[in-house]
Amino acid sequence: MKTASPDNSSFGSKGIAFFVFMSVLVLGGLFYFAANSPWIIKKVVDEFAPRYDISYDALRGNMLTGIEIETPRYRGEPLADRIALKWNPNMLLHKKIAVTKLQIEKANIDTIEKLISSFKSKTPREDSKPFDFTVDIGEISIGVD
Repeated sequence: MKTASPDNSSFGSKGIAFFVFMSVLVLGGLFYFAANSPWIIKKVVDEFAPRYDISYDALRGNMLTGIEIETPRYRGEPLADRIALKWNPNMLLHKKIAVTKLQIEKANIDTIEKLISSFKSKTPREDSKPFDFTVDIGEISIGVD
């Protein structure tokens, strides 16, 4: 009968390396699934959009291929007929938000101005920090209503 000891262990360092490799592989697969899941995007948007009085009719896409928003609204007023956004998530590693394509169909300028002005602060916050990312927009197309 064999007993487990450092000398005759069948698990050993190869087993630990295999376990670490499989753990990384499974976590990577879960991250890839979450980033590609339209369900995850919808849950995130449904959590944060109401805080800013933003609603929409439909949301399609995912974090890797881009998203499309049908009839986005601010306080019930239409922002546009459709907004399509594609980006390169790899650029986040370089502290850059790289929007490769932004397409806005039938933009409602008055409602967009109202939305933007809702983010302006009346008094500056002392605990605010600078935005450490650069924003790069490749292709942009805006159709006005």
